[in-house]
Amino acid sequence: MDLHPGRETRRPRHSGACGCHTGTARPAEIISLLAAIHGLTARESEVLGHVLAGKTRVEIAHRLFVSPYTVQDHLKSIYAKTGVNSRQELVAHLFFTHYLPRYGAPVGPDGWFAGGERETNKDRG
Repeated sequence: MDLHPGRETRRPRHSGACGCHTGTARPAEIISLLAAIHGLTARESEVLGHVLAGKTRVEIAHRLFVSPYTVQDHLKSIYAKTGVNSRQELVAHLFFTHYLPRYGAPVGPDGWFAGGERETNKDRG
């Protein structure tokens, strides 16, 4: 879920009134949260997005205008930061650690899941 602030447009006579709406979070928003949790760089976050979209190392390289070896280096760094050893483990780790346990859970006023503690890469030692 995603929360978006915005101006109230249905009542023009109340100029300056604010509101917000909720909606399903887009993949880019989820990826940025996962990247922040694990301390990924901007480029690692881009690579992660392509991995989660099912792209191969060569496809990612073409899209990012880098060598497939550079993509592999980014993947190694992502694996180290997330504590996994393969793409399959990466996807499973992200799904089972960050998504499934909280599926359907209420979201708190700060945008994080209510009742849960925020885990950061620093918390994992």
